[in-house]
Amino acid sequence: MSVRILIVEDERLIRWSLRQKFEGLGFHVTEVDDGANALRALDAGVYDLIMLDYRLPDMTGLEFADTLRTRHQSIPPFVVMTGVGNERIAVEMMKQGALDYLVKDSDFLHVLPVVLSRVLKELDTERKLEQTTEALREQVERYRALAETLPDTVYLLDAGGKATYINNPKSMLGDMVGKTLEDIFPDDIARRYQQEFDKAASSGEIRRWEAAIPSPAGRVDVENRLVPLRDGSRRVLGVCHDISDRKRMEDEIRTMNERLEERVRERTANLASINRELELFIDAVSHDLRGPLHTMKGFSEALMEDHAGRLDREGQE
Repeated sequence: MSVRILIVEDERLIRWSLRQKFEGLGFHVTEVDDGANALRALDAGVYDLIMLDYRLPDMTGLEFADTLRTRHQSIPPFVVMTGVGNERIAVEMMKQGALDYLVKDSDFLHVLPVVLSRVLKELDTERKLEQTTEALREQVERYRALAETLPDTVYLLDAGGKATYINNPKSMLGDMVGKTLEDIFPDDIARRYQQEFDKAASSGEIRRWEAAIPSPAGRVDVENRLVPLRDGSRRVLGVCHDISDRKRMEDEIRTMNERLEERVRERTANLASINRELELFIDAVSHDLRGPLHTMKGFSEALMEDHAGRLDREGQE
């Protein structure tokens, strides 16, 4: 994209000389001869640089800068040109934002390319810095928007352990911005958080642990993660995940297992009792049958001794 330059100069020969220089460098040039026309040109278009003569027919460069700031809130980059060197004027214009101050003497056109090259490099650097800053700002806003949609509480602690950001001030930790860990948690929990914060900030390792913390709704079981930022600032990103439901399910499973084990113990005891009763019953039946069986055996033996000859084979058996 071509650089757009506005020349504000009442001397026609100087305007022509500047135009020749700038167009020879491939720049797009607009020239006017007084402050009023310059203001109208700036109302109608955008310029990358203004070459401003300090003494114009209708106003001074200082008056032009004041008027322009009133109309546009800001002044485009500009270089002041004057026929007479004056340190007071130079200081005043530099305070107004002038990038440089040139005296229109015999060396003016020779010095101009050097000054212009430096000024344009500064403008290019500033433009790139603005673009980078804007890109970073947009990236931060995207991450911020993403963090604000997360169900977890996400917060940022500075090097001193003070919260500088939280994605949801209405979360379980409340609006913690500007508060230290000691301000947020009871003493015992704050000490654990401080220990984990120091370890994360000094070692650069992610720290994880579980805790029960107070909240407006009562004590909440949470899983904590502290993630150190790798920018040398000792800042730490914290993530607090509510695990109350998981803990509740674990407690229910633990209770069910305990009940199941108790029922197994009860059934095992009942089975052992039944086995003991069965053994006693068998012993009793065996004892009760022993006498009659012994009598029957004796009778059978006596019958065989006395009447074996009268019994056929089947009877003997």
